[in-house]
Amino acid sequence: MIPVALPSASFYLLLLISFLAALLLGGWLLALLVSRGARANLRRHWLISLLLMLVLVPLTAFQIVFQHGVQQIHQESERRQAALRSTLEAPTTLYGIEMPAGTRLTLQREHQPETFTSAEFPQPVLIQGIATLRLNRWLQVLHQEGVPYDESPLRTTSLKLSGEGQAAIEGWQCNISAPVEFDISEENDIRFRTCSLSAGNSVAGIALPAGTELLASDGTLYTNGFRDNDRWQLAIPDQQVITLNGIALSGFSLRLDQQRQLHSFDNAELVCSLQLGGWRYPPGTTVSSVPLHLRKQYPNSWLLSPYEQAAERADGERAEDGITHVWDLQKTQLVAQMSNAEAGVMRFATILVGDQQEPQRPACPTGR
Repeated sequence: MIPVALPSASFYLLLLISFLAALLLGGWLLALLVSRGARANLRRHWLISLLLMLVLVPLTAFQIVFQHGVQQIHQESERRQAALRSTLEAPTTLYGIEMPAGTRLTLQREHQPETFTSAEFPQPVLIQGIATLRLNRWLQVLHQEGVPYDESPLRTTSLKLSGEGQAAIEGWQCNISAPVEFDISEENDIRFRTCSLSAGNSVAGIALPAGTELLASDGTLYTNGFRDNDRWQLAIPDQQVITLNGIALSGFSLRLDQQRQLHSFDNAELVCSLQLGGWRYPPGTTVSSVPLHLRKQYPNSWLLSPYEQAAERADGERAEDGITHVWDLQKTQLVAQMSNAEAGVMRFATILVGDQQEPQRPACPTGR
């Protein structure tokens, strides 16, 4: 954070006094111009009038200088904004993109179209297989010793493209009315990063709802240096219900491996009550796949953690908030019980802003 010195209260007081002085002096001069009586009064009380002038004129001058400075700043800002905007008068290739005439550019450096940070095209331009109408480009300044900041070379770090309709990107159907993001490596390799999925995507037998946020990944990196083999992350929209192993879940994220098979998921909630091996889990129970530290001991298992209501058995045994059950769903067997801390289950507070309402759990499709 860069410290900024704010004007003192005395400065604002002086500004107010000088403004009032300018009004008083202006009114006085106008009266002298149009009124014979005012001029006669000035001659009769010339000494008092002279002293008053000696006070009002410097204060008025301060106000005039201040207003002139403000106007200059405003004009410079308008000039700079104009210099950072450009409309192509003829087809031009910038950053390897053939841009048609009429393209509107926003620039990072004045009068340098090659430093554009955004472009709006009059008709779709095909970029990375996307019929693009709007492009945003992020630039990194490569500082070099002895080279002025505004002359240092620039490197593109990412692109965001958007248009209308949908497009196929690496086997996914993406909604391109929302931005589609690509990362750019130092070698100028372009890699797809994220998009909002349109309808019609299905992986590992799971139909993904429109609006699911897709993120390409190099694998989850843990604090011990281990990198997992998940390659795609999918954030399911709130209020959407996804069925895994016949269990209706909502409000969670999926991770897929390179072959786009289910790798893991976390922070799901039961939409319907669930009966497992004599236990009944109420809606709202937190459901996750086993985390890394339990994966070898309990492979292919799920964690069920009661939250708002306790899980119960017919014999009266209960599992309250703070307890996690580890289930082998293939055998329908409860293989372990532990605390949420041991299982790595965390609770996060819901923060509501203004009149925002707490999200409601979707209704159970079967009515349970």
